[in-house]
Order: sequence, then structure tokens, then C-alpha cells
Amino acid sequence: MKIADFSVLMSVYYKEKPQFLKKALQSIDNQELFPSQIVIIKDGPLTNSLNLLLDNYKVKHPQVVTLVVNDRNRGLAFSLQRGLEFCRNNIVARADSDDINYFNRFFLEFDFFPDLKLKCNT
Repeated sequence: MKIADFSVLMSVYYKEKPQFLKKALQSIDNQELFPSQIVIIKDGPLTNSLNLLLDNYKVKHPQVVTLVVNDRNRGLAFSLQRGLEFCRNNIVARADSDDINYFNRFFLEFDFFPDLKLKCNT
């Protein structure tokens, strides 16, 4: 797996099903081109199951995952705009909390834009 200098941005709110979020996060873990940062916005108070899942994901990837908490549910547009402020890379890929990404999604997206200078580490 190659690690590349781009961020993935995702927002989660209390109505998300934990099993969907778990599969979405697993599909990011299984990418052949892995992001150097994953920014996840907790859009307001979440269920215990969602909090536990996100906290465990942060423990699994402590240098990669950035968790940002909204004090109340502010909506997707607000949360994504806020999340961009925490992205440390110029390239940001969007993912929803129920997206199951093909293993080569990020690789294909960057391959489609040959002018993008993407630094990779192995």
C-alpha cells in the first residue's frame, strides 16, 4: 500500500448506522493508495456505538485520523466547510459515512488528473 499526501473528508451524524460507517472506514483502509490524513467531523452528539467506532479508528490510525466535533448538528454543508479548515493537504477527497469505496478509487481518481503532483511514500 502506498501512502499519499491527500486528505479524506467525511462527516458523521447520529442517524448513521454503525455497520455502514464501519464498512466505509474499512473500504478506506483497503485502498491501494492510502491518505496521509482522514478528517472526520462528528456533526453533533453521536450514539455510543458511533463514538466507539470512531474513537477506535482514531486509535488504529493516530497519526492519520483527525476527529472534529460540532457541539450540535449543523448539517453536512457546514460540517464539510469546517472540516476543510482541518485538512493539511491541498488535495481533498470526499467520502460519505456510508460509502463503500472500490480498492482503487483514490488511485484511479488521481490517475485521471495527471497534472496533480501527488507525493507518495511506501
